[in-house]
Amino acid sequence: MTVFYRLIKDILSQGFHVAVKPHPRDNEKKFSDLHDNLDFTLLERETLAEELNYWDYDLIVNFGSSTIMDMLDVGFPPDRILTIDLIKISNRVPIYKKTKICYGMDEVLQIMRKDNWITKDAD
Repeated sequence: MTVFYRLIKDILSQGFHVAVKPHPRDNEKKFSDLHDNLDFTLLERETLAEELNYWDYDLIVNFGSSTIMDMLDVGFPPDRILTIDLIKISNRVPIYKKTKICYGMDEVLQIMRKDNWITKDAD
């Protein structure tokens, strides 16, 4: 099970709608194969993240995106940005410390549960 599949599946199991914005350099099949098996919105990879209306989303989960600078600049609440820091980028780039950071997939649901984003365990 890929990191993305597990993340999307776990969040969907909590009753959230999930929208995925692939990086422009991502292979199209990376998420289209997942989309065949999971019910989520797949945004166009050519769309710049900075063009999205962040307020359309309750929570934004990222893997260390520079878009965080734009989110914070326009006033999107940092407590609604969850950074999955698998490569420990927050140790080198301080802006990520303004967001909620988790260092592994198991921490994602723990943080969401602690902050009352979810109230039940994933299936």
